[in-house]
Amino acid sequence: MILTAYSHFRKQLLIITQIICFLVLNLFSVQAQVSQEYKVKAAFLYNLGRMVEWPEGANSGDLVMCFFGEESFGNELDSLKGKSVKGRDLKFRRDVQLETIEQCHILFIGEAEQENLEDIIFALNDLPVLTVGESDSFAENGGIVNLPQIKGRIRIEINIKAAQRVGLKMNSKLLALAKIIE
Repeated sequence: MILTAYSHFRKQLLIITQIICFLVLNLFSVQAQVSQEYKVKAAFLYNLGRMVEWPEGANSGDLVMCFFGEESFGNELDSLKGKSVKGRDLKFRRDVQLETIEQCHILFIGEAEQENLEDIIFALNDLPVLTVGESDSFAENGGIVNLPQIKGRIRIEINIKAAQRVGLKMNSKLLALAKIIE
């Protein structure tokens, strides 16, 4: 009887150990997928800086890339540190607030901030800031560039009217890659 109980205990312990290993491996796999997603989005952000033309007055000084609210890039932006775009040093500002977003050239708005998009767009007051998001209806709701993940791939959507409203010009190669949102 003691031997049977011990054998049963070992089987349960083995099953629990397998479940824990499975969960840990899946957690690392999910983290790796998220990391890869934001590595690709960081590259998109950098290239957007190269493929967008700002109005005359917004072309001086550093090119400032900002992140509104909670962002998931982690260390993925490290590969962009020290780079320049069109002769302008690339600088980053994390966790910017409504009061300081006018200092940005590129403003990434994470999915968690989608409910605040109208207030953010209003606060920009038609300033030449390239708004970039990642939620389903970002471009339809006034954002300029959306980078949704669809079927495991990052897509690009552009709201041309929103870009024109703030005086930004999109490179034709960028437009050829994108889904245009009216």
